[in-house]
Amino acid sequence: MAQPLGELAAFFGRVNYSYLDRYILTATARYEGSSKFAPKNRWGFFPGLSAGWRISQEPFFRDASFINDLKLRAGYGETGNEGFDAKVASRMYSADTWFLQDGNWFRTYGVMHNQNPDIKWEVKKEYNLGLDFSILENKLSGRIDFYKRKIDDLIYDISVSQPPAIHDKTTMNVGSMQNTGYEFELNYKAVSNEHFTYSTGIVASHNKSTLNTLWGSQTFTDRKDFPAPGSPGSAVRLYPGEDIGRFYIWKFAGFTDDGYWQLYDKDGNIFDVRERSKTVGDKAFVGNAIPTLQLSWNNQFSYKNWDASIYMRSWIGHDVFNMINMYYSLPNVKGQNVLAEAYDKHKNIKGEKELSDYWLEKGTFLKVDALNIGYSFNNNVIKPIKSLRIYATARDLFVFTNYTGLDPEVNINGLEPGFEERNVYPKTRTFMMGLQINF
Repeated sequence: MAQPLGELAAFFGRVNYSYLDRYILTATARYEGSSKFAPKNRWGFFPGLSAGWRISQEPFFRDASFINDLKLRAGYGETGNEGFDAKVASRMYSADTWFLQDGNWFRTYGVMHNQNPDIKWEVKKEYNLGLDFSILENKLSGRIDFYKRKIDDLIYDISVSQPPAIHDKTTMNVGSMQNTGYEFELNYKAVSNEHFTYSTGIVASHNKSTLNTLWGSQTFTDRKDFPAPGSPGSAVRLYPGEDIGRFYIWKFAGFTDDGYWQLYDKDGNIFDVRERSKTVGDKAFVGNAIPTLQLSWNNQFSYKNWDASIYMRSWIGHDVFNMINMYYSLPNVKGQNVLAEAYDKHKNIKGEKELSDYWLEKGTFLKVDALNIGYSFNNNVIKPIKSLRIYATARDLFVFTNYTGLDPEVNINGLEPGFEERNVYPKTRTFMMGLQINF
């Protein structure tokens, strides 16, 4: 059965005002309606307001000749999200199984999903304060931004009881969360002459997300259930006041002399998993999947007819839960290939895998994402070609990290960040060569 498509209608308005190129004001308004919602929640109003003050244009600032541009910015804006299946607010049926009655086969139909006619717009409210600058004859420029975002009526799939629900998950508004952080960008034109140019730019950012509230009287909700074999449990607990990105798992305390797991209980005491069953109450919030700092660094060169660029990125300070190691690096794994650690590092471990911070690793990395080299031939060297450039590009070239899994760059968005999943295909290193021709 084809999935229903949602329809979106929007009315948008903008007003811009500038006085003497010093004082800048922009106001926006957006009125949106989506067929994904029930009629009572279909429309949303999302305003925005921003202001700028170009300080460098003020008379008292004009003597600072080394500053080419300096602008202070502030803004507030709201946006709506309706990123869920169009069928959620309506009851829909789909073909199910067949049954035989009186010698005839009959098709049955069942409810496709748990209906939620009360779902409404997820609304993001953002405050930001920023500074743009350019100095030294525009050789050095950059920006600094501080932001605070609050997201109300978060839309997610939540596990529910069966019955009364027909299916095990319902799409609903689950609560609110808050993001705070900063971004810093700096660009520098280091060299620029007839034969050689070099420019570089760096961007740094930090973000922290905190869950504010959950729906109704809910005090917490557990997510990220680990699949069989075994019953590892869930690894994420959403708890108001706790940062998004923490892992809610047992704390590893070592192995016994004969290779069995030891964990910490809620009071910090060590216990052997054979002697006492672990409980959810023994779990703790550990680690953080969100990087302390995200960096990107771009360098561009040219020498006569040659040009080159290199782009690098880094995440610093985040933790990664290595699910691949947890499932495939123990010697008791049956019926499938295992990692080399099963016969080396982990050869003496006995018992089932434990959902603990033993599988947490620091994911700090530096990646060389792209390297480009090109050569441009002189104009009209080959008639009727006006310009000709040959180039070579390498992507996903190198990764420098102590992480032992496939890739330390895992998903850090949403409510379940920080897990290297078992079903992700490895990234490929690619090399390309090409021609750019203009006639």
